[in-house]
Amino acid sequence: GRIWVTAFSGEGHINPENGMYSPYYSAELFCSDDSGYSFYQAAHLEYPADGSEEYPYSSGGFSDSDIAFMEDGSMVWFMRSNWYGTTGEEWSPMYWTRSTDGGKTWDKPEKFSFCGTLPRLVSLECGATLLVYARPGIFIQACADGSGKQWTSPLEVLSSSDRSHLANIIVNPPKFHDYDGAGGNPGLVAISPTEALLIYSDFYVPDAEGVKRKSILCRRIKVKM
Repeated sequence: GRIWVTAFSGEGHINPENGMYSPYYSAELFCSDDSGYSFYQAAHLEYPADGSEEYPYSSGGFSDSDIAFMEDGSMVWFMRSNWYGTTGEEWSPMYWTRSTDGGKTWDKPEKFSFCGTLPRLVSLECGATLLVYARPGIFIQACADGSGKQWTSPLEVLSSSDRSHLANIIVNPPKFHDYDGAGGNPGLVAISPTEALLIYSDFYVPDAEGVKRKSILCRRIKVKM
């Protein structure tokens, strides 16, 4: 009957740990122990901006996020940090953290990838956990060590390079979604013990007349253990 929900704060919020104002987004984790009748806040994760390369000021903070439960009892949490409306940065690193006490405390977040809009995780019955993230490009990584510590190299589903030359009308210089050629909000659903269905968008799919259309696509992802 337990339900977990990831969320993020408004742009600019009061840090509940010290009562101070923060201009960044923060990652939030809520939990229900009564099948969704009521929820409590299980975790709050501040973006520890310090101006360094690890936590630059030019970040939106921790926003889109997702969690997964590993076989050894730990939890992993992946978080987006880019937010164009605040920083003008079209992409920024994705961070991740682990908890070994049921989500009560979390390790200090570390960089996982150069980008990571809307990370999504799914655990398969075969023991593998899949992670998808995007913008620019779309990438999938897998973990099969049962602890969330070891991940495969990224599998590139959609290129992170400039795709604007594929557009019907080429804009120079391209705006970001011309450059990326996708919405960058993927989904991932388990469909068998060893397979997941990846759902994503591609703005440059030709129709019967060769005109590029914004399209929703899906692909099977099969894990070989």
